[in-house]
Amino acid sequence: MAKYRKKPVVIEAEVYKPGMEDGFEPHREKCEPGCQDSCYYCPNYKPYIDTLEGKHYISPGDYIITGVENERYPCKPSVFAKTYEPAEEANNNSLDGIINICEKLLPFVDDGLSVHIEKIWELAKDAKE
Repeated sequence: MAKYRKKPVVIEAEVYKPGMEDGFEPHREKCEPGCQDSCYYCPNYKPYIDTLEGKHYISPGDYIITGVENERYPCKPSVFAKTYEPAEEANNNSLDGIINICEKLLPFVDDGLSVHIEKIWELAKDAKE
């Protein structure tokens, strides 16, 4: 099977909090006596988001992601941590990569090309500051 890497796309995300859901769906036919009036804390109702694939249920701690086409979907915290990083951190990692490549290339290029690589190296260092 072919392998693919996600493109570096910036998304918006935040941990689920009441009010971010599109609705609630009962897990039992009716609430038990003493159940709160609000669905937010009722154990018999589960919040969900309407996604492109249909209803996806939300659990406490899930991230709600808004994708590149304004679609919303929940993401488990463990998957989110493995897949995403703060956008500023991603930018710094990219700049570190550019700086690292420039430093490795410089000893192996002629003077004409080294001037351009040094300029890229300087721009990347300046952008990090």
